[in-house]
Amino acid sequence: MMISFKLTSQIKQYAAAACVGSVYTGMSYTWSSPVIPQLEHGDGPFTITTEEASWIGSIIAFGAGLLAVPSGYLADRFGRKRCTLILTLPIIIFIILVYVGNNVYYIYAGRIFSGFATGGLSAVAPVYLTEIAEVKVRAPLNSFFQALIYCGSFCNAVFGKYLDYKSFTLISNALGIILIFGFVFFPESPTFLMMKNDRTGAENALKFYRDDHTNIKVELDAISKELEMKAKVKVKFWSIWSSKVAKRSLLACLGIIFFQICTGIDVLLHYSVSIFEIAGSNMDPYTSSIVVASAQVLSTFLAVNIIEKFKRKTFIYISAAGTGIMMILLGMFFHLKGLGIDSAFLNFIPLLSTVLFFVFFFVGLGPLPWLVVGELLPVEIKGPASGLTILFGYLATFFFSKTFPLMIKMFEPQYTFYTYAISMVLCIIFTKFCIPETKGKTLQEIQEKLDSL
Repeated sequence: MMISFKLTSQIKQYAAAACVGSVYTGMSYTWSSPVIPQLEHGDGPFTITTEEASWIGSIIAFGAGLLAVPSGYLADRFGRKRCTLILTLPIIIFIILVYVGNNVYYIYAGRIFSGFATGGLSAVAPVYLTEIAEVKVRAPLNSFFQALIYCGSFCNAVFGKYLDYKSFTLISNALGIILIFGFVFFPESPTFLMMKNDRTGAENALKFYRDDHTNIKVELDAISKELEMKAKVKVKFWSIWSSKVAKRSLLACLGIIFFQICTGIDVLLHYSVSIFEIAGSNMDPYTSSIVVASAQVLSTFLAVNIIEKFKRKTFIYISAAGTGIMMILLGMFFHLKGLGIDSAFLNFIPLLSTVLFFVFFFVGLGPLPWLVVGELLPVEIKGPASGLTILFGYLATFFFSKTFPLMIKMFEPQYTFYTYAISMVLCIIFTKFCIPETKGKTLQEIQEKLDSL
C-alpha cells in the first residue's frame, strides 16, 4: 500500500523520515528522564533505589547494541520496510511489561525490548533514507531526521510533566507506533528491490519519490553499479586489521565516538529531570526539562545552517571546548552550592549551562562523529568496521548512563561533571593528532593523510 494522493517528491521524502522511527527513537532514549524521579519518590506501584535507577537509565543501550549490528543483515535479508514495521512488536511488549509490572525487573525487561526497537530503527532508518533521497535533499533530510528525534524528546518532556508513568508510557509509545505504522503507505527501498532483482518494483519506488521529469533509468543504473561494486569488496571481520591505514581509521572512528559519549550527552538525556531536582533551582525540574528539550530541537536546525560553513575539525574543537566549559559551569554550581553559597543568579546556571551545552553539542560533536566515520573508513572494511563502531558506541553509552547515578551518590555531583569536562580536553588533543580533516577530501586523500599520521 502506498500514498496515492498528489504530493511533491521532497515532501514524500520528509514524510518518510517521520515514519521510520525517528520520533520514537527520541522518546525511547528519554523515557527514563521523567519516570525515574516518579519511581524514586514512590509515585508508582513500587519505589526504586539509586542502583535500580541506574539500570533503568542505562539498560536500553544494552538492548540497542544487541540488535543494532545484526539489523543491517536483517534489513538486507527481509527488507527495510518489513524490518521497520516488525520493530513495533518490541515496543508493544515494552508497554505491556510496564503496565503489568509490579517490580523493577519488569521495567528492566521492558527497557531491553525498547532498546531492541531503538537499536534496530537507528540502524535501518538512515539506510532507507539515504537510499530514497535525492542528492540535493540528502543532507537536509538527514538533519530533519535528527531534528525529529529531538522532537520525540520534547514530547516526552511535556508528557512526563503531566502524566503518571504508566499513562506517560502508553501515550508516548502509542504515538511512536502510530507514526511507524504510517510507513505502510510508503514503498520499499529501491536499492533493496534491486538487490532482489525486482527492477520494476525499484522503478515504481523511485517514481514515488521523484518528480515526473526525473530520469529514473539513470538512477536505477547507478544503483545497479553500486551493488555490483559492493559485491566485489565483501570482507571478513578480521580484515579490518589488515593494514596500517585500516587500523588507524578504525581507531580514529572508535575514538571520536567515545569522546562524543564522554560529553555527557546521554546522561543529560536520560537523567535531566533528576539533575534539575538535585540542583534545587527555582524552576520546576519538569519545566526545566521542557526548556532543554526545546533547545535540543532548535539547536539541530541551527546546525543544519552552519555545519558546512567550516572544516569538520574546526567545529569539533568548538563543540568540545563549548560542551566542556558548560560542564565546568554545571560543576561549579554544585561546588558553590556545597560551600553554602547561594543566590538567585546561581539558580539559573543549571538550566543555562544545559541549554548552551546542547547548542555546542549540535554544532560539532552531535552530527559530525558519525559523518566522519562514514568518510574515514575505507570501502573494503566499511561494513564490519561500521558494525564494530556502532556496538562500541552503545557499550560506551551503557557505561556512562549506568555509572552516572552511582557517581553522584558516591562523590559530590561537581566531580562527575568536572570529569566530563576534562575528557573534552582529551577530545581536542585526540582530534588534533589522530583525525585527519575530511571535508572536501577524496577517499584517497584521506587514506594518505591517515598513513602519514
